[in-house]
Amino acid sequence: EESAERLAARRAAEALDAEAAAKEREVEVAVARAEAETAGRIRQERENADLRAKEAAAAAEAEKERTQLMVDRALAGLGAGARYFYESGQLPKTAGTLVAVALGIYLSREAVRVAAAEVQRRVGQPELVRETSRGSNFLVRLCCGAKARGSGNESLVRRVMAACGRRAPAAPTGFEDVVLPEELAEQVHRLALSTRNAKLNHAPLRHVLFYGPPGTGKTMVAMRLARHCGLDYAVMSGGDVAPLGSNAVTELHKLFDWANTTGRGLLLFIDEGDAFLGSRARVGLSEDQRNALNALLYRTGTPTSKFMLVVATNRPGDLDAAVTDRIDEAMWFGLPDLELREKLLRQYFGEYLVRAGEKAGTGLVGAFKKRAARIDVAADIDDAYFADLARRTEGFSGRGISKLMLSVQGAVYGQETPVVNRDVMEEVVQIKMREFEERQAQFGGFDEDGTQRYRTPKASTVVVDTVST
Repeated sequence: EESAERLAARRAAEALDAEAAAKEREVEVAVARAEAETAGRIRQERENADLRAKEAAAAAEAEKERTQLMVDRALAGLGAGARYFYESGQLPKTAGTLVAVALGIYLSREAVRVAAAEVQRRVGQPELVRETSRGSNFLVRLCCGAKARGSGNESLVRRVMAACGRRAPAAPTGFEDVVLPEELAEQVHRLALSTRNAKLNHAPLRHVLFYGPPGTGKTMVAMRLARHCGLDYAVMSGGDVAPLGSNAVTELHKLFDWANTTGRGLLLFIDEGDAFLGSRARVGLSEDQRNALNALLYRTGTPTSKFMLVVATNRPGDLDAAVTDRIDEAMWFGLPDLELREKLLRQYFGEYLVRAGEKAGTGLVGAFKKRAARIDVAADIDDAYFADLARRTEGFSGRGISKLMLSVQGAVYGQETPVVNRDVMEEVVQIKMREFEERQAQFGGFDEDGTQRYRTPKASTVVVDTVST
């Protein structure tokens, strides 16, 4: 029995050895098969690479032959052409023609460049100019011709010309509708007369300073002055100079070069002049601002008949001494008194309410727009009401009164029926009076004697700054 067990164990061991040997042979066969497959793939890739290299070489050789053939043909053609021109005597003429054509193209390009630069210098509006009456004369001349021929559309002609930035031939050119104190009005009329005569006699134009509270008519008077004297006008803001940085000097020179090209003369109105014409001794003045101020001083150092400066500021004491030295006349624009406030109230009431339906839109397209609806005025808006309203609006500037009446117009147009009466007026007036009092309490204002009062946000006391008149 023991020998039978040993025999069974030996047979089991032999079976395991046989199984292991079989598996080992299988592995060897698989490895041999994989090696054979890998060697076959490598051999195939080498053969394919050789084939692709031969194909690429053949293609390159064909391209080379084709290129060489094209070059040979081109050279043969050039040679034949050269022989023809040489043998027929056409070579000098052809060479001269080619040189002339090349020279003509070059000169034409340079002429166009120079002409474009000249047109840009004379017509192109400088970056600093916000508004100007200068522009193309073509449409204006066309309209003048239509009026001269009696086309029957004189009203349309005037509206189109106004849309183009030019006044109509029959439009008023004086200061009839400008409400100013009597003394200031006399100063303005004297300045207008002297400027007009200086222009007619090609004499140097004078530079003027307009100073006073905001909204007192400085910009309007400057524009009317230009129109009355036959000058073009351009409006710029002193606050636009500082953001230009180092480019400010270049833009100022462009502005004055442009001003010197006008045939009519130019009134250059600088609003908020103290923004970049302030004293060079003040703290915080950057080098770019100093250079910009020096550029303006350089361009205005010599009297000229080409342009006149009108500088507007609320703080004349902040201006640089060299700037004030160039000013020939200074005019104080104060807040309107009781009589002037009543005149302004009546004027803007008539413009925004009584005659609201008579005005078309602005611009060239506005000449063809439908007119607005008329506003009916109630009987309780009488002389006594205007007198009382003038008394209550003490401290209002001309612009403030204009905005007051514009707000009344907005309230009227907010109704189904456009009617203005005392109730509508009072509702708007009360709102505007509260707004005005809040602004005065927070920021201060100007007294009629020229004293400026203002509050700093953190201060509870009033600081008084007297502006000399």
